[in-house]
Amino acid sequence: MLSQTSRPAEQIPETINDLRPANSSNKTQTFLVGGLFVLAVLYTLYLAADFLLPVFLAAFVGLLLAPVVSYCCICEFQSSLAQPSR
Repeated sequence: MLSQTSRPAEQIPETINDLRPANSSNKTQTFLVGGLFVLAVLYTLYLAADFLLPVFLAAFVGLLLAPVVSYCCICEFQSSLAQPSR
């Protein structure tokens, strides 16, 4: 049977900072967490590329053709040619 040993009150950490080793650096931890965040974002974009690429291309083409549509509306072309479908 395992015996339970209690720790003296002065050895129980009061905060999470007391659990860190004395030689750990906040800059190192920040760098590592930032690196993990960047990797997570890149991996998410890689997985979402099949969905995001057509959406961004459609938005880009729409912005690119907006002046042409405006010009066609001003020159009173047929509405089927000048206005986007609704």
